[in-house]
Amino acid sequence: MSISVNTFKQEPYKLITLKNNNIIVKLTNIGASIVSVILKDKNNNNIDIILGYNDPKCYLNNNCYLGATIGRNANRIENATFKIDNKTYKLDKNDGENNLHSGFNKTSEIVWDYKLNEENNSVTFFTILKDGFQGIEGNFNISVTYTLKNDNSLQIDYDGICDKKTIANFTNHTYFNLNGHNSGNILNHKVMINADNFTPFKENTNIPNGEVLSVLNTPMDFTQFKEIGKEIEDNYPQLKYGNGYDHNYVINRNNNEIILVAKAYSEQTGITLEAYSDLPGLQFYTGNFNNVTEFGKDNAQYLFRSGFCFETQYFPNCYNIDNFKKPIFEANEIYKTTTIYKFIEPKNN
Repeated sequence: MSISVNTFKQEPYKLITLKNNNIIVKLTNIGASIVSVILKDKNNNNIDIILGYNDPKCYLNNNCYLGATIGRNANRIENATFKIDNKTYKLDKNDGENNLHSGFNKTSEIVWDYKLNEENNSVTFFTILKDGFQGIEGNFNISVTYTLKNDNSLQIDYDGICDKKTIANFTNHTYFNLNGHNSGNILNHKVMINADNFTPFKENTNIPNGEVLSVLNTPMDFTQFKEIGKEIEDNYPQLKYGNGYDHNYVINRNNNEIILVAKAYSEQTGITLEAYSDLPGLQFYTGNFNNVTEFGKDNAQYLFRSGFCFETQYFPNCYNIDNFKKPIFEANEIYKTTTIYKFIEPKNN
């Protein structure tokens, strides 16, 4: 196990590499982002399964949020407004009339500070979201720690505290392609999601309507392994609204423990991804609006459905829906959550 730090083209941009005996993980302090995960496929070839950029300037203008840490709130807020104690907060309208991933001022484009822990094989990125940033009150101290473990899991720990009552709903927006980052679409991947229910959209929007619906007997059902492409083009209203899968799944849980929330598998490479979380929701997104026509790693283009995301989260628009749990934290209350991505190489390696 080892850690190394290199300049990412130019200062102050850094490329931090975590290694164990099997996997290489590369991260950057721009957006506390995952740049690469390299492991062996079933033919014993090294393969990078993360969509990303070779040029740090692309992470500074990362409209697709490749690999990025998203906050202070992930996903959508209807009409770009919410209330805390009857005070209305007005946010950027950067997704039609709605707020997406906290607006134009992005944590994904901040150059974070960092510190290494060689004993734990980890790096902690940290920054302060200052009072008024993104239209939200309070100085919010946030850190994101990535730890690469011997079992090939990459653990992501979020820790935060704010000096005013606030919201906090961070996620990681890495796009995975287990066939290889530059291998085209992900429709042949098999996916399982540990969720019997999802939160459907309002008609012709990407905003939940407050309902919790069963996935059974619908194309939304991933309770057993199923190819992403099997039903993605079905004439099902929810898929039409999202232009594919872009939905929040209600994880089957009865406590806040870290549990398996989703799995993905590529028959082409033999690689499996497992996602674990202590959060109530998972946004399954199939890259329905990807449009990276240049500057991808190895000159790759990341187009329509070239990667998928497992974004662990509180539910979208939860602040405006009475029956959704709201991640609202009192002044000086600790925000803490964990997500784990575990990478399983083919057994013949």
